[in-house]
Amino acid sequence: MIDRSTIEAITEASAINAAAAAVDAATTIRTHAAGIVHLPEHFKQHDLESAMPTRRRARGTMTTARLDDFAAYVAAHSEAGAAAFVNPDQMQACAVLNLGTPAAPGHADNLAIYKPPTTAAYDALRAMCSDPTSTRKHSQTRLAEWMEDWTDAIACQGTDGAELATPLAISAVRAITIEATRKGESVEGQLSTERSALEAVKASARTPLPAFIRLRCAPYLGLNERDFILRLSVYPDDKAVSLGLRLARAEWHREEMAAELVNKVRQALAASLPVAMGSYAAK
Repeated sequence: MIDRSTIEAITEASAINAAAAAVDAATTIRTHAAGIVHLPEHFKQHDLESAMPTRRRARGTMTTARLDDFAAYVAAHSEAGAAAFVNPDQMQACAVLNLGTPAAPGHADNLAIYKPPTTAAYDALRAMCSDPTSTRKHSQTRLAEWMEDWTDAIACQGTDGAELATPLAISAVRAITIEATRKGESVEGQLSTERSALEAVKASARTPLPAFIRLRCAPYLGLNERDFILRLSVYPDDKAVSLGLRLARAEWHREEMAAELVNKVRQALAASLPVAMGSYAAK
């Protein structure tokens, strides 16, 4: 006698066979509906790739900070239609190794990423500089110690552009004098009284303060050295002095560094695959 559980088992086996046939047809028949199949919600998908001798296809993300390793990996693993994209905002390059072609698009999930790290000198520069929306102030000691740490990489200039000896410039930063003056005026009239006061705070040093500090360094590993010009500003009050540095032509530097990165990636991958400026996201 066939009971309820037997009927359910037969029905499920029949449904599984029908589902398998539908999936096979959807993945082999070349029609506009290929790859689409309707299955009951309670059917659970099982991926058996981990039990197979090899993976179905290569996929994953390789990340490196070295351009030569990036180029070697791309040359060894790129497939038909592979392309690289350099994002200037993020200062990194991404090679989509299985991008495919318009006639045979790939899954675009096998990637190689080259992201050069910033150098210690460039990190130190950015830590001291103000951004366009705020003023980052430092004490005399903080700025003087920073200059001493990077003495071999910096050069100082006065307001007239003349070179200043770095040790003397550091001494001037440490020995800033504050001069405060107050001027008052009082006018007494028959029907009115007017009083005004003018306060001024001035900072000066026994030796000339540097107006500009030039730091020469490579901003990113693998990029060329360049000169960064920092403008020195003094913010005195009646008790202490604060100092600020602002990077001159910051936007221009970013554009130049991005263009250099694009050129270096194009040179490294010239024989492997095309390089475009931008980014790519598969959908």
